[in-house]
Amino acid sequence: MARWFFLFLALSFSAQAMEIVGANTRAASIAFLKTLNEKQLEAVILPSDHENRWSMRFTGGGDRPGLLMSSLRPEQKKAVDTLISLVLSKKGLAKVKEIQKQDGDFTLHRLVIAFFGDPRKEKSFVWRIGEHHFTVVNVEMENLKIVEFGPILLGSNPYGPWDSEEKNFIDLYAKCQDAVTVIKGSGISSRPLRAGHGTSYTALSRDAQAAVKKAWNHRMDLFTPGVRSSLQNSLAEAGGWDSLSLAFYKEAPNRLGKDGGRWDAKLGNDKVLFDIELSRGHNHMSIWMRTK
Repeated sequence: MARWFFLFLALSFSAQAMEIVGANTRAASIAFLKTLNEKQLEAVILPSDHENRWSMRFTGGGDRPGLLMSSLRPEQKKAVDTLISLVLSKKGLAKVKEIQKQDGDFTLHRLVIAFFGDPRKEKSFVWRIGEHHFTVVNVEMENLKIVEFGPILLGSNPYGPWDSEEKNFIDLYAKCQDAVTVIKGSGISSRPLRAGHGTSYTALSRDAQAAVKKAWNHRMDLFTPGVRSSLQNSLAEAGGWDSLSLAFYKEAPNRLGKDGGRWDAKLGNDKVLFDIELSRGHNHMSIWMRTK
């Protein structure tokens, strides 16, 4: 059951990797849709311009458009597992199970799957699975390529499961604190890096740049090898490391969240967002990228 709480996907891919992952994703989507009856299809396939297509609500509970995962039959759930298996590594699945055990009210009936546009008929479509702490808001397919992914929200309440992610940013700050200024206010997860915020990656020391890549690669380990490779290609298409800026918010990141740390951090540009937020009493992280 925990396998369904994946909520991560590939961003946009280049050349052959794009086409392979895109084709496999479309095929798995169509295979899932073939298991549904007419009533289920009516619920899960929404117009491509549906008002909720651009909704970015990460709060728990409440109604979301689409089909409740709890309503699926075993063979339908297996088809969703196949779709998910294109994305998560063994480490990613293990982390999902850890969060599921921690978040006792995170139950299957709250997960919703939806398609904006019909992958059986349309060249472009979006698919989404959503709930609090594991939410894929947008995965846009176009001509067998994933051209936009995210924001995805990962998280936990209370702190703990993502300590290693937090430690990476604490280590990064220690290596670049002379080059950056902590910005007043919060850096809310999933919100893009504001223009003028942060320090250019190119202005960081070699050690700090290595720490940036370490934080990135550590989170990429949640994905399958093919997806990790594709994400790196996507980053290059979106401008590469030299186009990114790094910002810290609220307070210097010297402590883990469970030890009282209430800081936020963002790495990004106008096409990339990679962040972590501890300032609201628990952990939120997101990834977003597009190439068109």
